[in-house]
Amino acid sequence: MPPINYIEILKRAWNMTWHNRHLWWFGLLIALASPGSMNFNLGSGGNEKIDDAKIQKISDFMVQNMHWIIAGAIVLMALLIILVVIGIIARAGLIKSIDSFCKNKPLGFKMGMREGKRYFGKLFLLGISIFFLVLSSIIVLAVPIIFLIFTKAYALGIFLGILAFLILIPVFILAVFLKEFGNLYIVLGDLSAWNSLEKAYELFRKNLLASIVMWLFFIPIGFILMLAIIAILIPLAIIFIAIGFGLYFAAGTPGAIIAAAVGAICFLAIVLALRSVYETFAQTAWYLFFLEIAKPKIEERVLEEILEKKEELPTPEPVKTIGIEK
Repeated sequence: MPPINYIEILKRAWNMTWHNRHLWWFGLLIALASPGSMNFNLGSGGNEKIDDAKIQKISDFMVQNMHWIIAGAIVLMALLIILVVIGIIARAGLIKSIDSFCKNKPLGFKMGMREGKRYFGKLFLLGISIFFLVLSSIIVLAVPIIFLIFTKAYALGIFLGILAFLILIPVFILAVFLKEFGNLYIVLGDLSAWNSLEKAYELFRKNLLASIVMWLFFIPIGFILMLAIIAILIPLAIIFIAIGFGLYFAAGTPGAIIAAAVGAICFLAIVLALRSVYETFAQTAWYLFFLEIAKPKIEERVLEEILEKKEELPTPEPVKTIGIEK
């Protein structure tokens, strides 16, 4: 197999992403379902001491409004489940739309989502299987460490903890590639979740170094995305802090709260827009890389099947000439 041109793959992925902006809607739904590390600490600091009176007030408030808290938790859980379901469908729809575009049969957003629904069950089963694979690995490694901690064998427990962490790193990496390649096998090959898992493992095992190199390219790309978010956050924060001070002096605390809320919404919208482009670009890059490493294997398999069929054909018997007596 010829060497892989990673830069060319990334360039093609960016061109496809930029010239097919309708794909960003798939990326937006994926970003909403997997917010990643977008956690912002809006508190006033972790060192603030909370006195007993405040704790009592919070406790009384929770007891008096327990029914609303439970209802809110149920609504939040339902919303998260809906977002995850939509995100899985959007992932399948994005892969299908990218594949259709490469075959000169472009799909619209609605048609892509409709196609994505067909693969929801398989993708969900694949994700659950990988989740339990990782969870079982963590449990198996954690049980002896917990036992040693309880028996106060701290030195051995710390040593095994470090060893377990080193073991879990390749497990997490394997899970990432099983999910990435498994999704592609399900959507492009219409395979079952189990068959796609087997194929994904085989493909990763045979292309271990190439896959890791491709994955490493996303580290600087993710860093650039983080810098872009910070570059947007700083001037946006300065603008809305100034507006907040102005509204505070004009309308008091409600004005400052409104300014903070509008600023947070604007920042979240910008971050989601960047994430939608990134998710589309990343999935396109993985699709192109998958074709690069899987296509030669497919061609070899087809050639082997053709040769096997030729061998199975019956060998024609030599034609006997019949002499004619004069």
